[in-house]
Amino acid sequence: MVGKPMRIHVKEGSRTMRHSHTEAGSLAFQRQVQGNLSRTTRQGIIKPAGDDPSEWCHPLVVVAKDKGVRITVDLTKLNSPNRPAQTPSCPTPFTAVRSCQPVTRFFTTADALCGYWQLETTRGRPTPDDPFITPYGRFSTLQRGPWVSQLPRRLLSSTATWPCRV
Repeated sequence: MVGKPMRIHVKEGSRTMRHSHTEAGSLAFQRQVQGNLSRTTRQGIIKPAGDDPSEWCHPLVVVAKDKGVRITVDLTKLNSPNRPAQTPSCPTPFTAVRSCQPVTRFFTTADALCGYWQLETTRGRPTPDDPFITPYGRFSTLQRGPWVSQLPRRLLSSTATWPCRV
């Protein structure tokens, strides 16, 4: 996705948030969750974090979908110590369509299912968005391509940044 990398600006003196355990979740989903974690590990999206100490550790959230489950990381506790970036206003879909010439016959449909995965992020140490805890251990995201953050994010700044990049 085109644009400057998104940076998570954590306020000075903010309290860190660390989950030391996670709930096992529904027994019906455990096999699917383990399969998703294995698949994303093989794809190079995440890696086991091991026992490395970290000031931050976020919980895994499992969402039931029609065709299985979606795994996400709950980063809502990162919203309060986060200083949202100032993003320029971007055109709404209505404005973008209105700006098309009347003779335009074709439009593009964009699938935004995994849009937040495509936001580039700058990486610092420690990274407050790493790691996350699952019933199968701790994992952290890997940087792929031009430092692409690979897990869906629930951050104030990402919801403001992503629509301007589409």
